Amino acid sequence: TLKYAAANLLMLNWLEPSLPGVFDTNLMSAVNGSLWVIKVETLFYVCVPFVIYAVRRVGERGAMLPVVLLGILLHTWLPVQLKQAESLFAGMFLLLFFDKFCRYKHLIFALSVLNETIRYTSDTAVLLTLSTSLEPLCFSAALLYIAYNARFLNFFHRIENITYGVFLLHFPIIQTLIHLGLADYSLPLCFVTTVILSTMAAYLLRVAIEAPIINKYS
Repeated sequence: TLKYAAANLLMLNWLEPSLPGVFDTNLMSAVNGSLWVIKVETLFYVCVPFVIYAVRRVGERGAMLPVVLLGILLHTWLPVQLKQAESLFAGMFLLLFFDKFCRYKHLIFALSVLNETIRYTSDTAVLLTLSTSLEPLCFSAALLYIAYNARFLNFFHRIENITYGVFLLHFPIIQTLIHLGLADYSLPLCFVTTVILSTMAAYLLRVAIEAPIINKYS
């Protein structure tokens, strides 16, 4: 228990993801597998001031273009954390050149979808390697395109943003329902119950903790 507390407080969830006697009859015994992302996010936050400094010193192209190109060229050999960082820098790159992205957004979106299609369907090694290397940039471009063009989703701006809370809390909720036997009884019922409970818990987290902190320090 002490090892679990220490590991997770230090954002080292993988060192001790389980508690003695908790979910030990489940297929996975981890209490909350979503906590692995905390260390990655923290590293990303640490990167931001350095990126801003570099952009101010050498300009947007000088700071971001080499990083994105190196990420594409070295993708196959990069460790997992740096592959995740590729998505962060790809998103920064697109937002720094957002005016140009908007000018060619339809073409960029079409090429991004084509790349993802190749990634999941191609058997050619060269094409597969290239499409996999371009995936962080293409996925970020497709996501931005949908976010700024799917007007029917605009209602999300008028409600509390509970997405992070859902991500953070859904894992222990699923584990609890599995432990109680609901998944064995009915998977559809387990899924619906997970969605409802995760949404409720995420909303409470948002209004009780996230929003007050954001309003205080923003």
